[in-house]
Amino acid sequence: MVEVAHNFGIVDTILFVGSLLVAIAVGVYYAYVDRNMSSLDNYYYAGKKISPIAVGFSCAVTFISSITVLSIPVMTYTHGTVIIWYFATNIVAMLPGVIYFIPLIHRLQLPSIFEYLERRFHSVVKKACTVVFCFYQIMWMAIATHLTAIALNIVSPMSVSLSIILTICICAFYTTLGGIKAVVWVDTIQSFIMAAGIIAVTVQTSISIGGMGEALEAMAQKGLNNFWNFDPDITVSYSFWSLVVGLGPAWSSYYCTNQSLTQRLQSCKNARDSRIACLVSFVISSTFLTLSALNGMVMFKYFEGCDPVKSGEIKMKDQLIPLLVIRLFKHVPGISGLFVSAAYSGMLRCAAEFFIKNLPFNYTSVTENH
Repeated sequence: MVEVAHNFGIVDTILFVGSLLVAIAVGVYYAYVDRNMSSLDNYYYAGKKISPIAVGFSCAVTFISSITVLSIPVMTYTHGTVIIWYFATNIVAMLPGVIYFIPLIHRLQLPSIFEYLERRFHSVVKKACTVVFCFYQIMWMAIATHLTAIALNIVSPMSVSLSIILTICICAFYTTLGGIKAVVWVDTIQSFIMAAGIIAVTVQTSISIGGMGEALEAMAQKGLNNFWNFDPDITVSYSFWSLVVGLGPAWSSYYCTNQSLTQRLQSCKNARDSRIACLVSFVISSTFLTLSALNGMVMFKYFEGCDPVKSGEIKMKDQLIPLLVIRLFKHVPGISGLFVSAAYSGMLRCAAEFFIKNLPFNYTSVTENH
């Protein structure tokens, strides 16, 4: 295992701490601004006055977690350029929501997406699905924060336990104080931080290896330049068919029936604004997915002939991108801090999902008697 804490200098620390303080400041700001507005509609839906552009950025960051920043490059590194088809998966997933579900949720004005299950079926169905979703969200938050903390441990001086505790505390603070307004605007700010971190890695690695063409050639030699491979073999884990035809409809639940997204979309003024937000989310999330896949391609060329996992330099493949950052930017102050801030932004988002988007609504859904 590589010792890398020494690479995290003063500038890196300032950037990282600054990104966390911004989240806290946004929460405090909206707590102060809305101190005389105690309605639940304002706290959970911002009075339906949030910009659809901001909501779109927030939806995109909800979709793109820290696991995406760290794992999509590894998937491309392992399975090839076919991973770029994730952008098409996004198109298939979005269409049912834009065409049907967005007008539906605005017409019904549901306090939570689970209320529809009671109206359509029975309260028992609603309560059962709410409990399952709460369990899923808790497990997802635990996995996302823990895996991210382990991966970032290679590039930052923080221990895994400290990273997790810090994430939970900061998210609990700004989401509780600022409500949905704080969450949406923190997500928007974090999307720019994530973009800066991902692009910095893409550009510098590409320059280091001699260009994207070199990466494509290296992957082609190993049979991994497989973007145009439409082989219908169902035993292949990642292919055009499994990603677009298989995963696309599965992802549609995110745009259609996910409590996190429907709450954001109901924060828009009307169905038209929600559709705009959804389209913005598609563009931003697809860009993140594609850039992350490009990172995997250039990383493949960079580590060609010397896999750090096989050599024992790192313990898990999710640490490949942090290791790449260490090697590329060892003597460039601030970049390690920028990357950690980018990955940590996705980590904060995972925890924020539980605090503001699920627990209050789902608790109400389970305990409320109608």
